[in-house]
Amino acid sequence: SLGNDVRILDIDKNKLEKARNIFPKNLTTLYSNKKNLKKCIQESDVLINCVLWDKNATGHLVYREDLKKMKKTAIIVDVSCDEAGAVETSRPTSHDDPIYFEEGICHYAVDNIPSAYSRTATEILSNSTLSYLLKITKYGIKNTLKKDAYFRKGLSFYKGKLTLKETATKHNLEYVDALKAIEEVE
Repeated sequence: SLGNDVRILDIDKNKLEKARNIFPKNLTTLYSNKKNLKKCIQESDVLINCVLWDKNATGHLVYREDLKKMKKTAIIVDVSCDEAGAVETSRPTSHDDPIYFEEGICHYAVDNIPSAYSRTATEILSNSTLSYLLKITKYGIKNTLKKDAYFRKGLSFYKGKLTLKETATKHNLEYVDALKAIEEVE
């Protein structure tokens, strides 16, 4: 709402439609493909990456070569800040030393950005997770995990069984589907 031309790219058309309906008119939504991403890379003053990147992926969305096509005053803010993630040149920084330059482009990739405002972040996190805690207290952990796919997505281990595929793949460990692990331990 401050007069900026904001563009949001996503591969989920429903999310793009929702964004169009709730955000101000200075927002443009674009389907995330190479053409639209390239256009945004070349025209943006600030590129913000919020993509949760698969740690087993081999490519990137923004490559080092792309930085040469960006405005010389552009900034990349990498909220996800995964090394070898969506932005090839991104590496986690800290609040004490938050920026660095690659190919002349300023990068800000502070791991856990909300910690700069810990009280506010805590209040927001508490308010957003309260409904989940109430669900667990009402139905119990096991029943909540059985019934709610979103809860299961957040599960790493259940009764000694590794239920997070990404970790199993990365460390070459046995992976057990979360629902299967829950049902096995009756």
